[in-house]
Amino acid sequence: MENNIRFKVLFLASWYPSRIHPIAGIFIKRHAEAVSLYSDVAVLFVTADKSLKDKIYDIEYSIENNIPTVRVYYKRFSKVKGVSKFINFYRYLKASYLGLKIIKENFGKPDLVHVNVALYAGITGLLLKKLINIPYLITEHWSGYIPNNGDYKGLITKLFTKLIIKNASAVTTVSNYLKDAMLKRSLYNKYFVVPNVVDIKINCVQSKIDNKKKKILHISLLYDREKNISDILLVLNKVAYEKNRDDFEFHILGDGVDREKLQNQAKELGLLNKYVFFHGLKKPEEVYKFLEDADFLITNSNYETFSVATAEALVCGVPVIATRCGGPEDFVTEDCGILIEPRNREQLLQAILYMLDNSHKYDREKISQYAKSKFSYEVVGKQFQEIYKSIAKIEVLK
Repeated sequence: MENNIRFKVLFLASWYPSRIHPIAGIFIKRHAEAVSLYSDVAVLFVTADKSLKDKIYDIEYSIENNIPTVRVYYKRFSKVKGVSKFINFYRYLKASYLGLKIIKENFGKPDLVHVNVALYAGITGLLLKKLINIPYLITEHWSGYIPNNGDYKGLITKLFTKLIIKNASAVTTVSNYLKDAMLKRSLYNKYFVVPNVVDIKINCVQSKIDNKKKKILHISLLYDREKNISDILLVLNKVAYEKNRDDFEFHILGDGVDREKLQNQAKELGLLNKYVFFHGLKKPEEVYKFLEDADFLITNSNYETFSVATAEALVCGVPVIATRCGGPEDFVTEDCGILIEPRNREQLLQAILYMLDNSHKYDREKISQYAKSKFSYEVVGKQFQEIYKSIAKIEVLK
């Protein structure tokens, strides 16, 4: 088989940026762009849209970074309790069918399907395999399989998931932790670990930090059950008022369900707008500006399947404090940061105190080059291309 073969790959995405959530599933979009360097890619994303009123289906077609992209929105039915699930499932399948017709007209028949997050896009992938014999693989991002999350539940969910994964030609996960969590759920297949892509086009590495106050950064969607930002605030309260340190600022980027709660906590601790600053949701280019000026980043999550924010910090040469929460262990080394145990405030305190005094000693250029060698579009795209080749060989031998 030729090494330079370009496959026709259809990305079926359970999550993807859209008019409903502009940044949801952005890491899947980046995977598609990475794959498009070596194969031809089209994307189909199907989702419910509660704003639809006069029609049941709405289709958007666009070319995004040379990738034909179809988004199909369907009106969620909620009038008859008990029947709604079946009607919505039918509408999802019909929306997928409508999207596939457009893919066929503009892209042709794919050589293989790349499912991103098993439910619900994997149902379409399974049907394509059974009906027209197109093989599919799965890339999983969902944290529901992780015991600390607990969202992998329900008989129907488990039956569909096992069926989808059993029939896949391969499964990739974004971390070893997620792979192990899925295997513990008896979701058996041939697994590969392929990380998320980090956009490295913007040069955000600053070799010399001369902030009068150390700038500490946190980036997340402010969901405290997962991100445990409240513990960071409690520890920073100790740093400020027990250790008598006033040489830092903690900047929080992101928005989410717990923002108001966390702002109130910071206010009660006497930290808000003195030591702790909330900036809300920022565009990628704005995030990189913050990273360029940051001395170090804190990821204090209870669980993560990867942690894009941590990887982005490293690409910008920013050292990190990160918990051993699942994802960061795969790529945070002593040369680029400190790993601590989740929910351990004493370890977090000592790590922050160390970073306040020593973050400038890390080689930011070395950190950046290390991260780029792991998370660039080219590196990740090549990994997927090799997996596609192995699937193609298996199909030929059948």
